[in-house]
Amino acid sequence: MVYSAIHNQFWKEEWFAGGFIWKWFHKHDKVGGSNDNRFTPQNKPAEATIRKLYQEN
Repeated sequence: MVYSAIHNQFWKEEWFAGGFIWKWFHKHDKVGGSNDNRFTPQNKPAEATIRKLYQEN
């Protein structure tokens, strides 16, 4: 998973201040999901990965 790779590689670097999650929609319950092909991690396995990575830090 690309989110884990970016986190593991750059999170502890002094120059790294975070990242930007592309396409985060305000109507969370109406977007994403397994049949959605848009560039959003919402309601997809990637969202759980992002949540877990931020909870660890």
